[in-house]
Amino acid sequence: MATRKRRPKRRKKKTGIFSRVFLGIIAFVIISVFVYFFVTSSHKKGDLQTAIKSAYQKTFNKEARLSKTFDDRANLVYKISAPKNKVSVFIKSLKDKLPEKYKVEEVKADGQILLKVDNGKEVVKVLINLKQNQIRFKKHKKPSKKQVKKKFMYEEPLPKETHTAKRPQKKRIKIKGQPLLAIIIDDCGLGHMKSFEKALTIPYPITFAILPFRTYSKKCAYLANGKGYKVILHMPMEPISYPKANPGPGAIFKTDRKKEIIKKLNNAFANIAFAEGFNNHMGSAVTQSRFAVRVILSYASKHKKFFIDSRTTPKSVVIEEAKKLGFKVMSRDVFLDNQIDPSHITKQLKEAVKKAYEHGYAIAIGHNYPETVKVLAREMPKLDKKVNFIFVEDLYYGRY
Repeated sequence: MATRKRRPKRRKKKTGIFSRVFLGIIAFVIISVFVYFFVTSSHKKGDLQTAIKSAYQKTFNKEARLSKTFDDRANLVYKISAPKNKVSVFIKSLKDKLPEKYKVEEVKADGQILLKVDNGKEVVKVLINLKQNQIRFKKHKKPSKKQVKKKFMYEEPLPKETHTAKRPQKKRIKIKGQPLLAIIIDDCGLGHMKSFEKALTIPYPITFAILPFRTYSKKCAYLANGKGYKVILHMPMEPISYPKANPGPGAIFKTDRKKEIIKKLNNAFANIAFAEGFNNHMGSAVTQSRFAVRVILSYASKHKKFFIDSRTTPKSVVIEEAKKLGFKVMSRDVFLDNQIDPSHITKQLKEAVKKAYEHGYAIAIGHNYPETVKVLAREMPKLDKKVNFIFVEDLYYGRY
């Protein structure tokens, strides 16, 4: 048989230098185009707040004064003022800085323009107040001393101590850089007046959270303030276990509308004198409701009241919603007396000191129980060398 001749293998042609350079140029162009579109798209994906500030700076050549709040439907609203003659340029610049998928609806009203920005997940509003010619308003007269006295007149007789009384003199050991510990005593005004009066003899900063519309509410507020202690409102709010657990009169419920919540807060603050802030009594259901929390925080921001989240539930959305609003909120670190036992309360107080050393500060909440007050009276002088005790109001505002 004749053997077949094998065909010689074809040698691969080597690519020349010019073809390699050409391919490299094409690859460079493709990568450059991709990077350009990636950078521009990522720049365009900035949040709405950044876009507003950038557009305002570009249009008016100055920094924007932007405020945040929530409307009746709990939508986030950015408020800003702009000159009437250049507002159209500002809106056009803002639209250019937003991604293409954003839908912007413009609604005009007297002296205002409302932009509804839909990003596909939620609707965020931008309320532009048009600047007009300045109008001079009449100066309001300061209330007379008689009017101020009428504002704080109550049914039950007030104690001798008033807000003019001096604070208790006590030379405390204050060491710079030492951790801070704020102690709040909740549920004041219900009763246990003997333990409450004993707490007023402890010569260290203690904040008393007083329930509104109770038998001894107003008396406790005046006594505490007269002795030099700080007072906050202990605002009743609906718990998850309602109606089995009743938060008491004047409570906020998660089903309340915005006007009802504001009215209840106004009434409660009017009932508790000297309160510059508040925390929640119960409220495990309300502090999980984003709508209710937004209304409460908006009220606190508008009326310049600080809010302390008692953290009665791990599912609280207070911190999360406060960040959206740009409002400072602090929360409880340790409960002292979830078990009414002196040894347990002492243990929890030491845990609060440990938390203070870890984070620089801590907030501990106890209740107006005789056992709690006895432990505080015994242990606070010992712990004074380890931590600096502070009113929660001073801790919130950084006055230390």
